[in-house]
Formats: sequence, structure tokens, C-alpha cells
Amino acid sequence: MKVEFCKYGGSYFADENGFVFGKNGNKLKQRPDKDGYPSVTLGDKKHRSKVRVHRIIAELFVDNLENKPEVNHIDGVKTNNSYTNLEWMTRSEQMFHSYKIGLRKKRVKKEFILRKKIF
Repeated sequence: MKVEFCKYGGSYFADENGFVFGKNGNKLKQRPDKDGYPSVTLGDKKHRSKVRVHRIIAELFVDNLENKPEVNHIDGVKTNNSYTNLEWMTRSEQMFHSYKIGLRKKRVKKEFILRKKIF
């Protein structure tokens, strides 16, 4: 199901599988941004914006009843932008989730052992 959205200086469509379409129905090319998230360029020739696809899909298809600011990929795969894989979270919830599914590893503090020299 395609849903129309009018943002970023134009009229576009997106579907629940994570694809964004232009006014004429052509699928827009997704390119990874500096962090590896698929993004699309929206807007007219003068005013363009690079927008992460998961953000668009979440705003259109995922309820945000608690008004949380960040979108999380449930399976941890940045390229899986299906609405069933997205959820709204706070930054702290997102960090906890990343440790829980193994995207981040706990840092082990190095303990320095002081040894006494015996003469």
C-alpha cells in the first residue's frame, strides 16, 4: 500500500516495505549515508534534503503514541526498512537495545595493578 506524503518541497509516496517513490511513481534510488542508513534526496532543484528512509517509513506507518524521538531497527539491520521492523524509542532505550542484540559490546575497564618492587 502506497501512502502519499507532502514534505521536503514536494509530493512523494512511500510503501510499508521501505521504498520511496517520486511524483510519477518511479522508485527513488536509495544511497547509504555516512552512517550506512539508506537515504533518498527529496525536494526541488534549489532546495534538496537527504532524508533517511527509515524515518519516512516510521512517520507514515508506525504509531508514536509516546512521542519518542528516535526510530529503531528491531533486528538491528540498517537496510531493513519494513514498517514491521521499525519502532520508536528514546536514545537510552535504543542504546540498551543495541547492547541486548549484540550490536555493541560492553567495554571492559582495564584495571591497572600496581606492583611493589621488593629489593
